[in-house]
Amino acid sequence: NNIQLTIDLDYQVVLQEELYRRINETEAQSGMGILINPQTGEILAMASLPDFDSNYPSKYSMEYHKNRVLTDQFEPGSTFKFVAATAALKHQLVDLNEEFFCENGQFTFAGEIVNDHEDYGLLTFPQIIENSSNVGIIKIAERIGTKKLYRACRDFGFGMPTNISFSGESPGTLRHLTKWSGFSIASVSMGQEIAVTTLQLAMAYAAIANGGIRKPVTLRKIEGGIIDGERVLSEQTSKEIMSMLEKVAIRGAPRAKINGYRIGGKTGTAQIAAANYASDKHNALFVGLAPLTKPKIAIAVIVNEPGGKEYYGGQVAAPVFSEIGSHTLRLLGIAPDDK
Repeated sequence: NNIQLTIDLDYQVVLQEELYRRINETEAQSGMGILINPQTGEILAMASLPDFDSNYPSKYSMEYHKNRVLTDQFEPGSTFKFVAATAALKHQLVDLNEEFFCENGQFTFAGEIVNDHEDYGLLTFPQIIENSSNVGIIKIAERIGTKKLYRACRDFGFGMPTNISFSGESPGTLRHLTKWSGFSIASVSMGQEIAVTTLQLAMAYAAIANGGIRKPVTLRKIEGGIIDGERVLSEQTSKEIMSMLEKVAIRGAPRAKINGYRIGGKTGTAQIAAANYASDKHNALFVGLAPLTKPKIAIAVIVNEPGGKEYYGGQVAAPVFSEIGSHTLRLLGIAPDDK
């Protein structure tokens, strides 16, 4: 039988070059990126840098031989807040116009102090996601409860392999409910105390983009272009989350902008886990979708330990999404939204 890979050389070159450029510009240790068609689950490009010269593999550390998009797990930080948001909407526990008091930026939960990056007062549910309020998402998670939040994590495929059929794929880390502490519901809702792979994160956002269906991930070209998957969200919930993600991208990640196209996405700036998250090392993340009317691409970018003055996801990773998305949409022949 004929087998055609979904990896496209043109898209791969764009992803590889833009990621390489950004790693150098930000003096980062490494980076990962993946480009997916959310309608089919097909992987169009996948990169892990630094890599190695396959002509002389013995000259490079084995660390560079790994496909870290699949093998390495990390805490997703604020890019994970969509999970609690979707669970709240799915179970009709929060109204879109409902306001939450975000404690002017500091909140004590289960004996632990949680801080926001700004001193927020009253925020509506969409504003909590738009402003990435830790306090707000914890208050929403309280209403959801541990069982429903855990179930939402599993529905999106976290804590389990995607079955991409690559050796060495990590399932990530999602501890069973029986091992959660009193603070776990807060940690998980903020994207801490859980570890994901770049592939898992991209596939979860792809499910939002295609109307709520978690597709099987594939590297083989699909005849007809559409395959069935598991519905994890209603189409209405998917639309509501995408509307929030558009506002997030406009406000929190202007450098992710793709001229002529509506986009949605979420930034993340995750401290690399150390005692009490006291580390001064970060991973900068951005996961985005475009064009928002019917997304044809889902892109996840992680820049590990940027060494310059900028380390936020909106500063470091969002520009990579913009460049990759701009080139890819043109290669796909997708007309701008304003034409």
